[in-house]
Amino acid sequence: VYTIQAVGLSTGNPNAANSFLVSPNPASDLLRLQFGNPLAAETRAVLFNSTGQTVRTWVLPQGLENTHFNLPALPEGWYVLNVEGIGARKVVVR
Repeated sequence: VYTIQAVGLSTGNPNAANSFLVSPNPASDLLRLQFGNPLAAETRAVLFNSTGQTVRTWVLPQGLENTHFNLPALPEGWYVLNVEGIGARKVVVR
């Protein structure tokens, strides 16, 4: 007989339990981020193009709950927005 017990794991990153939404998607010149909880620590958001090149980087302050990014003159296509320690989302720019 075996017993299975759930055990919580920690990544060591205070923001790891957070999540975020991006809108609108597709975007044109503005992208909004909304976090499920205020950021527990300063972190970075990095936008990558479809070939993996860094296009933009933003520093997000501790306590942030929502923000927006201007996306001026980005070519149409798909991008990946990675919020370090939290996750990544695909973003389409039109």
